[in-house]
This record gives sequence, structure tokens and C-alpha cells, in this order.
Amino acid sequence: MANPAEEFFTSIDTIGAVEELIYSGEAEAQYLECKSPHSPHLTKDLRAMLSQAASGFANSGGGIILWGVSTEKHQGDLDILSQIEPIGQVKRLQLQVDKLLPRLVNPSLPFPSSRLIRQSSGDSKGLMVTYIPPSEADPIQSEDGKFYIRTGDEFREMPYSVLQRMFTGASAPDLQVVVYETLAKIDENGVWDIPIGVDNVSTTAAKGFRVVLEIVNPDVCESLEAISLFQDRAAINPGKRIWIANVDDWAFRGMPSVVGRVKIKMKKQGRPLRILNLQLRIFTDRMRARQRTLKLELTKTTLRIKDERDDLLF
Repeated sequence: MANPAEEFFTSIDTIGAVEELIYSGEAEAQYLECKSPHSPHLTKDLRAMLSQAASGFANSGGGIILWGVSTEKHQGDLDILSQIEPIGQVKRLQLQVDKLLPRLVNPSLPFPSSRLIRQSSGDSKGLMVTYIPPSEADPIQSEDGKFYIRTGDEFREMPYSVLQRMFTGASAPDLQVVVYETLAKIDENGVWDIPIGVDNVSTTAAKGFRVVLEIVNPDVCESLEAISLFQDRAAINPGKRIWIANVDDWAFRGMPSVVGRVKIKMKKQGRPLRILNLQLRIFTDRMRARQRTLKLELTKTTLRIKDERDDLLF
């Protein structure tokens, strides 16, 4: 089964597909980075970006670089795709990227060839899509000696705790709360159904855990509820919208589970508001509590994790 990044790459195969991304208000996010170079040459800055992107996407489930499309800042600091800027002699850029890419990371990876997108086969200018597959083994290092991950629409240096976990096993469980963006759905009334789950990324099983969900900016919601195992705790947390799910079950590596769902309809102020801020905390025995802060971008048809931050508590 193809991963979300690979499916995204497969779908971008014509100028029309790129125009649809722009028309629908697509933004740079977990699986998408855009660049619009003025010439078909890898400058020093573009080379550094490509190396970081190869490391960050490979360590975070994969992703694509869309060359020849510019972005502009929008509400909530979203980098929205704005217009197509075809690259002259785009074939030259493809040859440079595909030749250099395997040497920009350590260990080297067998990257697939970039895809050219042109109005007609005879055009010398056009767009290009580069796919970075996820690493199936050890984490991937950039040529600057650092390890990156993709968080929202940024490449960030991998925290030491994450790097240690990727290289070695663990004697304690390491649970993470997950927002399943690819499983989120919106109905005909504009109500989003967003699954919230837990994944154990260590080799040590955990017996029982607690998930705390808080909507940080509930004022952007016309309607809001959490269902399944989530129980409302707003009454004992005045002024906050908080739910708690207590799960008396095992959490094993490779067996993620959904603990509840958030059902949300965003308000409209001229146009639908698009940014929802979540805070997710998880607690279990023999593990330091973790907190994950997420910024979700909700469009008319898709949900994207725009930004995220993970912290240890206590």
C-alpha cells in the first residue's frame, strides 16, 4: 500500500492537477514543500534546502518538493500556493537534482527520478516534482551533519530523544498521541470528523494510559464535541474545553489504535476559519508524560497538520 506522500506524488502529474491545488487553497504542509527558482540551477541555498528536505521527509514518512510554484503568506502564517512559475530548461534542473540527491544524505538512498510536468512534450520550460520516500531503516542525515524531521511546513533538527529512539530500542514505553489526518472526513453540513489515536513507538508494551485533549481556540468553532472514549471535563476546568480518555488496554508497537473522535464545524467570518489549535497530553506508567501541540489547517476538503511541537512534561 502506498503511503500518503507517495499517493500525493502520484496525483500531481499534470498542469491541471497543480492548478487545482492552487484553486483549492492548498498550503505547504507535512508532505509538501514548494520552490520557485529563477533558473534551472541548484544554487548553494537550494542544495542546502534539498539536503535538509531529503533528511526531513525521509525521517517523517516521506514527502514531495514541487518546483516551479510560488507561495504567499496567509492567515495563521500559512504558506498558500499562489501561482505557477514555469522553470526554463527544466530538464537541466531535473538532471542536477536526480544526480546529486543520493549524495546529499547519509546513508545514501535510491531516490526515484523526478517527474517533469509541461504543457506539451516539446516545451523546454515547465514544473518538476521530486519524491522523497520514507526511510525504512536508520534515520537519514543531511550533508550538514544534522538529522531533520518534518513538522508542519518546516524542517527542524531532530530532538536528541527522538534520534536516540530511532537508533536504539527502549526499556520503557514511548506513547504518542496521533491525529489521523488522512482518515479525517467532512460531511455535507461542513462538520469535520477527526480521529485521535495512540501509537507506541518503542519496543516495550504499555498497559493502560490516559489521553487529555484540549481545544485551545474553541471560539473558532460553531459546534464542537469529542466522542467515543473521551469524557467532557470542562465543568472542572472553567473556561477550557477539555476531554479525557482513560484506556485500560495494552499499547503495542506497530498496533496504533483510535481512542476517540473530535467533531467540529468551523465558524464563518466572510469565509470559513481554517486554523484549529489542539493540545494533546498522554500519561502512562514508566514513561514521562508527553504533550503535543498541533495547528490544523482545515480547508473545504482536506485537513493538514500545519505545525506541531512535542514536549516532555514533569
